[in-house]
Amino acid sequence: MKKILTILILVMFTISCSDQTLNADDTININGTIYKKGSSELFTGKVVTKHKNGQTIRESNYKDGKEDGLSTFYLSNGKKDFSANFKNGVEHGITTFWRKNGHKKIQLTYENGELSGPKTWFFSNGEKMKRYHYKNSQLEGKSTWWSKSGEILEEKFFKNNKEVR
Repeated sequence: MKKILTILILVMFTISCSDQTLNADDTININGTIYKKGSSELFTGKVVTKHKNGQTIRESNYKDGKEDGLSTFYLSNGKKDFSANFKNGVEHGITTFWRKNGHKKIQLTYENGELSGPKTWFFSNGEKMKRYHYKNSQLEGKSTWWSKSGEILEEKFFKNNKEVR
C-alpha cells in the first residue's frame, strides 16, 4: 500500500510539473509576456494557433512567459513556412524559411537577437545560392555565390561590414 501511494504521489507531481499545451485563444499577451487567461503566473509550455480550416498556423514554446525554444509557422496547407529558435524572448539559434516545394529558401543564425554566423540563400532546387557570414549583425568573413549546379561563381571577404578583398 505504501509503495502504491508513493508511486501515485510521484505520478501526480510529474503531471503537475509538466509543460502545458494551450490554444492561443487561451492565452493573453501583456507587453510581450504570455500568461494563461485567468492566471497571473508566467506561462511555460507550448502555444498552438490554428487556421480556420483546423490546420496549425504556429507552434511556439515559452518559458516564464517568453518565447524559448523552437517556434514553427505553417502555411494553410500544413507545410512549414518558417521556424525560429528563441532564448528568453529573442531569436537565438537557427531560423529557416521554406519554399512551398519544401526546400529551404533562407537559413540564418542569431545570437541574442543579432545575426551571428552564416546566412544562406537557396535556389528552388535546394542548392545553395549565396552565403554571407555575420558577427554582431555585420558582414564578417567570406561570402560565396554559387551557380544552380553548385559551381562557385564568386567569393568576397568582409570585415566590419566592409569588403576587404
